[in-house]
Amino acid sequence: MNITFVYMGAEQLGLEYLSAVLRKAGHKTLLAFDPALFDDKLYTRIRLFNKFFNYQPILIKKIIMSKPDLIGFSVTTELYQWACGVAREIKRIIKVPVIFGGPHS
Repeated sequence: MNITFVYMGAEQLGLEYLSAVLRKAGHKTLLAFDPALFDDKLYTRIRLFNKFFNYQPILIKKIIMSKPDLIGFSVTTELYQWACGVAREIKRIIKVPVIFGGPHS
């Protein structure tokens, strides 16, 4: 199975553990990571700069090109709206199961 994990901002140890276990079981995993330059939904939000450094279209393209069988998000409360938006855009383009896990779930 081809599984793509999606996260924004900083390192996410839980996804790293899941990825390692899944790879050991023979699955292919990928992390689609948004560096959240100038809009990390928590500490830094500079809309003018984010307009020029918005990584979301590249992130969505990377996810779609990975041809996932499953997409997983680790969601904290501050990232919930962002994750819903990314998942909605992906589901608009391809039909793939999307699951949310993490503290907010």
